[in-house]
This record gives sequence, C-alpha cells and structure tokens, in this order.
Amino acid sequence: MKRRKYKGRKIYKTKEKNYYDKSFSGKLLSLFLTLILLGGVGFIGYSVAEPLLNFSKKAGDTVSESVPEPVTETVTALTSETTQTATTYRTTTVSAVRTTATSKVSATTSSYSDTDSETVTTSVQKKNSDDYRASSIPLSAVRSIDALDSALFAIPAVEDIEYIEVPLKVSGGVICYNCTSQEARSSNAIVSTLEIRDIVTTIKNHGYKPSASVSTFDDAVLPLRFPSCGYTFRDDSLWLDKNGQPHSSPFSDAALAYNSYVIQEAAAAGFEKIICTDFRIPEFSQEELKNLDSKFGDDSERCTALVSAFSFFKERASDFKSEIYPQFNAEDILLGRDEMFFSKKLNTDKIAVNIDIDNISGTISDRTGIYEFSGTPADMTEKMLGLIKGEIKGKKVTVRITGTDCDWYSLYEAGQKAAEIGFGSFIVG
Repeated sequence: MKRRKYKGRKIYKTKEKNYYDKSFSGKLLSLFLTLILLGGVGFIGYSVAEPLLNFSKKAGDTVSESVPEPVTETVTALTSETTQTATTYRTTTVSAVRTTATSKVSATTSSYSDTDSETVTTSVQKKNSDDYRASSIPLSAVRSIDALDSALFAIPAVEDIEYIEVPLKVSGGVICYNCTSQEARSSNAIVSTLEIRDIVTTIKNHGYKPSASVSTFDDAVLPLRFPSCGYTFRDDSLWLDKNGQPHSSPFSDAALAYNSYVIQEAAAAGFEKIICTDFRIPEFSQEELKNLDSKFGDDSERCTALVSAFSFFKERASDFKSEIYPQFNAEDILLGRDEMFFSKKLNTDKIAVNIDIDNISGTISDRTGIYEFSGTPADMTEKMLGLIKGEIKGKKVTVRITGTDCDWYSLYEAGQKAAEIGFGSFIVG
C-alpha cells in the first residue's frame, strides 16, 4: 500500500483587506480624547477625595493642640452659666410643681361631698385673722418639760389650730406651774415645778402660740389656809359646801388679789389669751344666810361682785396686752341660771361658752321644757348653739367643746361645725 506523504500543518493567511492601520489624524484625535478622559477622572477624584479626607480627620484626629487658650476659658464660663441656669430652672420647676400640687390637693379636698374633709376645708377658708382656735392640753402635760413635749407632739397637725391652751390654775384651786405667789406656796397649791416662761418657750418651739385657762372662784385650797378668802359665818368659821369643800369668794379682796396675781404672771410670761372660768357664787340655804353676810344672798350684790372681779382681772392683764375672756357653760345659759352672764353690767363682748358633751348628752330640762341631745359631738354642738343663739347674739363667742368620753378628732369636728355655722373661734378640750 502506498503511504501518504505528511506535508505538515496548513497555514492560512488573512487577507489585508479585512484590517487597516489608523491614519495620523485618527491617532491624534484618539490621544486628545484620552487626555481629556484622564483629566476628568483626576478632577472628579480630587473633588471626592478631599471631603472624605477632611471627614476622616475630624472624626479621628486630635485637635486640642490647635485650639487657642481663650476658647477654653469661654467654654468654662459658658458651662458655669449653663449650670446656674439649669439650677435656676430646676428650682423654678420644683416650686411650680409644688404650687400646682398644692392647688390640686386643695381642689380635690374641696370637691369631697358630705365628708369630714369638706367640713375642715370650709372652716379653714372661713377662718378670720382674729379667730382664736386652740387645743388644750391635760393637767398631766405640765408636770415636766418632757411631758409637755410629748403632749404637744401628740396633738394632730391640723392647719387651723394656732394656740395651745395650758391649764395654769384648775377647778379645785391647784396651780400647775411654779407660781411665785407666797399665798400659793404656803397653801401648797402648786403641783408643778415647771417655770412659766419655760412653758411659753416650749409651746413656741413647737410652732404654736401660748394661751391659758385660769379657774377663779372654784378654789378649795386657798380658803383652807386663808379663811378670809372664802365665805365665813359671823363667828368667823369657814362655810363648806355639801361635799365639805370651801369656795373662794369674789367679795374677798385677798382672793381677788390672789387670782389677779396668777393672771398677771401668765400675761407677763407671754400668754396672749387667758380664759377665766368658774365665775360663780354658791347657792346658800336660808338657814345658812342667817349666819352669813346678807350680801351673799342678794342677787344684785352677787352680780356686781362677779362682774367687778372680771373687770379687775381684765384691767390687770391689759398692762401686758393679753386678752381676757370670761367663760360660761352653755347648759347654764340655756337654762337661764348663770347670774353673771345675764347681768347687764358685764362689760365685754368677748366670751367663751363651754359645751360639755358629757353633761348634755341625753336630755336636760328646766321648768319650761326638755331638751334632747343625741348623735355626734358635732350634732350636739350644732343643736346647743342653735338653742342659745338668741342669748349670745352680738358677742364674739369662742366655743369650747369638752367631753371625757370623746376623742380629740370628734371634738375637733364639733369645733369645725361651730365654725361652719358662724362661730369662728373654738377650743378643743
């Protein structure tokens, strides 16, 4: 077989007519366009790159070395001013919030209906600058400063109680402070070592004003030591009541001077108001009057003696700008049996009227009728004041509400009721 001869790989040549070289003008145009393109890219790149570099520098680089010193001082001053402004703003804001909160509380309190809170709010709103509102403290409170402090702390914090009434001399004749009267000392009437000015200071330290109560002629202590201060028979023996107790007499100059001394001592110590109680003369039997001075049984003389005694005390206290009030029992006014109260010679329009809840609870009667008292102390107070309003009309009345079986709050509510119906001054206890 004839072998084929290998001639190698066949090479094909492209014809020249399919490719051509660029002309000189084409090459020049191409170069020009390329330069323009490169210039545009460079311009755009620089425009974008500079902001990016600046941003990178601000975000990460430290610049404190390049800041002038005065800028630091300005920043410090501005910071201080801003702090002060912020402090002022906070203070102003807190004050505004407190004022707003108080207004809201007042509005909320006054919106209550048929509740004790409404009564309290109404009474406080009606309180005049000359109204006298006080809470009395018990005899045990003036045995020592610690006892007095405890008693003052125990008084509920209500807005309209402005005074604390201290029993300086109580029914029976006991004196509840270290009185400097020689008669008081020799008759052993003093039961407390507290100095009267310390009592005043302590009350003021608790934020109150001091007032006092002084029993005048219900005194069984003084006449036992000084019989001339009481009622004596013609044989100079001392008259005693059915309980075997003597009484101090408004007919006695010595008894007047003794009570006046206590009142003046209280006024001089700073007690702004003094309630004088127990302006009364005992009722004597016809048999007793045969051996007593006839004036003790004469209605006109009795009234004159009581009224004159009050005028004497009032004059002595006025030297120290203290106000003196005589106190009467509401029950006696209702039943028409208080001779001093009904005397036309009484020369004061400021009086205190005591409503004793224990005494009037239930029924009381006289020759003309029977009066029933029931409900809360506030209910009984309202009824009593309604019954005697004709007798106390035209007088500036301070209503005292007492009762051993009543708690402080119920007596206070009775005081609020008195204020609500037109008697703005009251004493609790």
